[in-house]
Amino acid sequence: MSTTVFQLFLPHSTCIVSQLTI
Repeated sequence: MSTTVFQLFLPHSTCIVSQLTI
């Protein structure tokens, strides 16, 4: 369960970071 949440959150976090950087 935790792994699934992490995998789902990982891509989302990357997108947020990308938008924040830009």
